[in-house]
Amino acid sequence: MSKLIRKFNRIRIPGGRPLRQRGLPMMVEVIQDYAILLLDPEGHVASWNLGAERAKGYRAEEILGRHFRCFYTPEDIAAGLPEQALARAATEGRHELEGWRVRKDGTRFFANVVITAVREGDVLLGFVKVTRDITERQELLNALHRHQAELEALVKERTRDLEAERHTLQLIYDAHQDPMVLLRVEPTGHRVVSANQACARALGRMPADLVGTRLDPLIRPPAEEVLAAFAAAKASGKPQRLERRLTQAEGPKVYDAEIIPLPQGGDTVTHLLVSSRDITERVRMEESLRQTQRLESLGVLAGGIAHDFNNLLTTVLGNASLGELALPQESPGLVFLRRIEEATLKAADLTRQLLAYAGKGNFVKTTVDLNRAVGEMTQLLSVSISKKAALRYDLSDARPRVQADPSQVQQLIMNLVTNASEAIGEETSGLITVRTGVQHLDGDYLKSLALAFPVEPGLYATLEVSDTGCGMSAETQAKIFDPFFTTKFTGRGLGLSAMMGILRTHHGSLKLYSEVGRGTTFKLFLPAVGATWEDPEAQTDPGQWRATGRILVVDDEVGARTVTRQMAEHLGLEVVEACDGREAVDLFKAHHGQLRLVIMDLTMPHMDGREAFRRFREVDATVPVILCSGYNEADAAQDFVGHGLAGFLQKPFRHKAFAAAVRAVLEGA
Repeated sequence: MSKLIRKFNRIRIPGGRPLRQRGLPMMVEVIQDYAILLLDPEGHVASWNLGAERAKGYRAEEILGRHFRCFYTPEDIAAGLPEQALARAATEGRHELEGWRVRKDGTRFFANVVITAVREGDVLLGFVKVTRDITERQELLNALHRHQAELEALVKERTRDLEAERHTLQLIYDAHQDPMVLLRVEPTGHRVVSANQACARALGRMPADLVGTRLDPLIRPPAEEVLAAFAAAKASGKPQRLERRLTQAEGPKVYDAEIIPLPQGGDTVTHLLVSSRDITERVRMEESLRQTQRLESLGVLAGGIAHDFNNLLTTVLGNASLGELALPQESPGLVFLRRIEEATLKAADLTRQLLAYAGKGNFVKTTVDLNRAVGEMTQLLSVSISKKAALRYDLSDARPRVQADPSQVQQLIMNLVTNASEAIGEETSGLITVRTGVQHLDGDYLKSLALAFPVEPGLYATLEVSDTGCGMSAETQAKIFDPFFTTKFTGRGLGLSAMMGILRTHHGSLKLYSEVGRGTTFKLFLPAVGATWEDPEAQTDPGQWRATGRILVVDDEVGARTVTRQMAEHLGLEVVEACDGREAVDLFKAHHGQLRLVIMDLTMPHMDGREAFRRFREVDATVPVILCSGYNEADAAQDFVGHGLAGFLQKPFRHKAFAAAVRAVLEGA
């Protein structure tokens, strides 16, 4: 089975795109509305997703390897329908059919099935089978047919009215899935002629139960505005619109209702067609626009307050300073003046943040080396973060430089690292990574940046801070730049707001990615000065760096282990190889005195990289270890935080990256 799946992953579909694209396998596995599975050429199940488990009731371990005929009814199996379906798909390339299928518990459901043959050249590799449960649609169609039969049985003098109702009903169900209901106008109110599934769900009823009932008692309060719109449509003969805000189980919703009068036999309105559309998202966007305008007004207000307050603070601080000069050194009054100065400076820091938010900070811009700015703060950062957080620096060799106020750059770094530390917290260990770089931004990439920070294409220095903390929901991400918004018990909510002002003042932008439970990455962009940018694909290896000594390479994949050994030998190193963690521990015990470095894969049989690393440290903690993994560093290295991991290489890697990682460890040892 695994061989079949690997072949599937290599196949290219029309257009040249590979069948397996980045992220597609996980997407297929978690889809719950469609049962998607692979069959081998004989019809045995080779893969199984959540949708298949939900629709058919089998877990993957119960069904893999079985023939897909087990999903057919006994009568269809006896008629040979499974084999016929595969034969048609193999001949025609694609075969679609509908019919009853059987779940694990014996119950039946009506399904739409599409079987597509997958070939490599003229060789049939197997089939992709997609099944969708359309029982509800079939039952709805059956209900429609029953209703039509009942209409046809009524008295002949109402034939014209019944035909009009049937036609209107067909139009309703041919339309989209917004709630829709057809009402007959009666002296005592409005009676339901027909309602679609969406309308029935909104009213908490089954469609069949609604037919013939009076709608008026079912309208959610306040019902007066709805009944008034009905009356206006009947009286004027013109469509009426109504916006309603309702609280539902999934949260507040906003609906836009349209009431269309349907006259029959003259100008008298006998029916009303009512449709309702969920416009919650549109309203949210409009409110977001108003929120942006409100923030701009708050920025003007904050700037004015900070400016006036700074004037007062200047007076307080200046007089305190003069008082110090006027008093002798032994005067007890100096203590009180210095306390005034300290409090004033803290207040001044708040006003600077307010000014930064307003984009009106009075900054002195000079050429700032981002690497140096980060380096000068390493000691301060290390004592400012959680004891559970580890700091890692990845500073670019390009030494990115920007024209900026040094104190504001330091504030950006401090705010981001502090937020990352608080996201990790004091309960679990986490990793904070600070990266610098230089990047050329083109028009396409600019579209992915925050809309509040528009910038021009060009060369930008980058400052990136990522963490493995709790992450943020979409709702929190939408508010983090609001002034005074904070998720901290003692926070003031000005840190990220000030950062927004600093970026705006320095003509910068940012990109934010966060996922609950997986961490957050802030990437800031500031116009670069005195730097050149080269396409990473076009760069050549810098210099001819060589090393000596023996290293241990651990990887269960022969190909990966071989290429790693060859890269190391190219650098002049002697290599000892191990095919898994167990063998690596044995070799480490025998040779650790001669080893300069261990390069080890994370996921291996018998003993994985985590356990092997722990055993290494028990034998000799002085030998550095570089971890290799196909996962990103934040995920792969999470269990090694605080345990002395020397470096990380993400697979696949080039020689230049390999050499850089080895050089960084050996020269830093």
